[in-house]
Amino acid sequence: MKRLLIVLSLTMATAAHADEETARKRAHTFKQAYWDCLTAVTVQALPRKLSGQDFSYYIKGSCPDEAQRFREAMMGYLGLKFPGIDIGAHLASANMAISAAQDDVVKAYIEHNR
Repeated sequence: MKRLLIVLSLTMATAAHADEETARKRAHTFKQAYWDCLTAVTVQALPRKLSGQDFSYYIKGSCPDEAQRFREAMMGYLGLKFPGIDIGAHLASANMAISAAQDDVVKAYIEHNR
C-alpha cells in the first residue's frame, strides 16, 4: 500500500510538471507570434516616417489578437507555476510583458529613424 501511494505521488508530480512545461511552451509560442506581428507592423510603418510619438500610438493598437493570445497563455502558465498568487497579479504581469514588448519596438523604431 505504501509503495502504491509513493508511485501515485510521483505520477501526480510528473503530470503537474508536464502540464507546467506545456503551458510554458505555449506561452513562449504566443510570445513569439506577438513579437513577429509587432515586427511586421514596424517594417510596414518604416516608409511612413512616423514620429516616435505617433509610432508609439500606432503600435499600441496593433496586433490585438496576438497580444490577447499571449496574455492568456502567460496567465495560464503563471497560474500553474504560482497557484497561490491571485489571478489579478498574473494579469498584471502579462500586461507588463506586452507593454515592455511595445516599448522595445518603439525604441528600436526611433533608433532606426535617427
